[in-house]
Amino acid sequence: GTIETRAVRLVMRAMPKKFGLGNLEPGSSTDSESEFEVVYLKLFIEDKEVLEIDKYNYIYKVNGKDLLAPVRKALGLSW
Repeated sequence: GTIETRAVRLVMRAMPKKFGLGNLEPGSSTDSESEFEVVYLKLFIEDKEVLEIDKYNYIYKVNGKDLLAPVRKALGLSW
């Protein structure tokens, strides 16, 4: 194998599921905890779209091929 350097960009949208304020003492760390649900994700490698997942709009694209297009069409959601 070889080691390559590539530009990678990841775009995500997330909704909070749990959020704990933690410890609110003066002069100490809060130890807060957060949990998120990712509802949208898009991955670019070298400015080429490699992956797109949109949970609410029924989109799942891999290397430009939309694998959920037939499902959207069957549900009457085609645009």
